[in-house]
Amino acid sequence: MNDYVSIDTFAKRYGLKSNTVKKNIDKVVGAYYKDGVYYIPDSCRYPYNLKNIKFKSRNDRKYVILRATSENKFVDNNTVGVSKKSFDLMIGELIRDQLLQYNGTNDKNGANSYDVTDYADRVIKEKNNKSSIINELFIGVGCAVGAAYATYENLKI
Repeated sequence: MNDYVSIDTFAKRYGLKSNTVKKNIDKVVGAYYKDGVYYIPDSCRYPYNLKNIKFKSRNDRKYVILRATSENKFVDNNTVGVSKKSFDLMIGELIRDQLLQYNGTNDKNGANSYDVTDYADRVIKEKNNKSSIINELFIGVGCAVGAAYATYENLKI
């Protein structure tokens, strides 16, 4: 059985007005309106705003997954423009690199079952530049991509 929250509680979580959520209920994956009642599972998240975000690489997509999750917003494979299989692979990599962790919910919508780790949250808060965050995250966890990038930078002539 799902635990549901009121529309007012859900709106307050995201700093929104209840009317805004009501108008956009169809964008809140997992929530619905029936017979005059709004049903919003407690694990639902409001959609992440992709305004002005352009994906140039796979790491850009992983960053958006991480950033959206850190803001407790909804992100899925459609949000980042990849197949479900690729999305699941990226989630797995972020978990492996200790950037995401399972949050105990069974919400199968997008990344709703995951939260960022304390490490990822600290790095995101400390940095303003997206590319610096990506490099630090991957180098900090010893990821091969980060190590290869660092090697490449050291070999530049």
